[in-house]
Amino acid sequence: MVAVASVWSMWSMVISDVLKPDIVIMGANLLALLFLAGHCLATQPWAPGQQSLAPAEVTDRPVIGILSMEPTPTIEKYCGTHDSYIAASYVKFVEGAGAQVAPILIGQSPEYYKQMANSVNGLLFPGGATYFNEENGYAAAGRQLYDEAKAINARGQYFPVFGICLGMELLAVLDAKEDLRSPCKSEDPLPLRFLPGAKGGSRMFSRAPRKIVTTLEKYNVTVNHHRRCVTRAEMQRRGLDSDWRTLTVSEDAEGVEFISAFEHTRQPFYGVQFHPEKNIYEWKRSKHYPHSERAVAASRYFADFLVSEARRNAHSFPEADERHQLIYRHQPVDTNQKLMWEQLYFFSKQIDPPTTTQNATLADSPGSQRDFDV
Repeated sequence: MVAVASVWSMWSMVISDVLKPDIVIMGANLLALLFLAGHCLATQPWAPGQQSLAPAEVTDRPVIGILSMEPTPTIEKYCGTHDSYIAASYVKFVEGAGAQVAPILIGQSPEYYKQMANSVNGLLFPGGATYFNEENGYAAAGRQLYDEAKAINARGQYFPVFGICLGMELLAVLDAKEDLRSPCKSEDPLPLRFLPGAKGGSRMFSRAPRKIVTTLEKYNVTVNHHRRCVTRAEMQRRGLDSDWRTLTVSEDAEGVEFISAFEHTRQPFYGVQFHPEKNIYEWKRSKHYPHSERAVAASRYFADFLVSEARRNAHSFPEADERHQLIYRHQPVDTNQKLMWEQLYFFSKQIDPPTTTQNATLADSPGSQRDFDV
């Protein structure tokens, strides 16, 4: 109010010599009202569904929590005593956009997931291969984190969740409260078909440079690696199309249309069916991932978008605990390209002690050449 009074006084003196007093008062009062309205809009908390009121950057030390996943039989050969993993490409994906990573373990207590969600600045549900009915697994942990993310946003804090491939499917399944996925096999890079209004009228793409949108729309750059997918028909059948807005669709090898990108209509929740991290950080020759300059630039956009969203809340770990929670104390394991990832991080449900920084390599193992779908 002091600022408003100062503005009123200044403009009254400036224009009082050239305008009549009643006009001076009306003009100054109008200016004061405009100033006050702008002040209120700038200081009130973000309200779900009101994109224009989303806060600007409030932290320059964002931390993204990446959910770990139970291993497949192929990966189990290399896990040792560990019982979950995160592909290192997801870690690099986030770090390359200017954020730090905190691994989130499966099989933990509700208090653990609540504490982690309220300490990190955003969540990434990665792709992988697992069932959603595993007790104490990926989906069970994802449910608790997702519920807490909703609660955080309901309190007026801007807290993003981003799902990739299986992670996107998990978001849809959690809201549907049943498995709504359809058979849908896609192993090739694909373009995106943008639905009307998605380019300029969505949170995910409204800030995308035209060159990035053109690349996504005209070139086969999005890496697809999935056996199931979410379709518009199944979302509509369950009434979820009012909660989730389909932004882009793609088609699998048999012409089945699937949702390739969507966002929540009221919350900062997002999903993509493709793998932007693979264009930049996965190099297995047999997979033929696009590594062109335009493909890498398009993939980087999604990492930058996620981290930009995460900068909008002030969550943080206690300073004394932050280093203990970050990925740095874990060492990535070199897969020797026996799997489809260059490196993996392994974790135990009981949090591992600090490890050395020496490189580890997967030992040869019978059948280690077998790949699987993610």
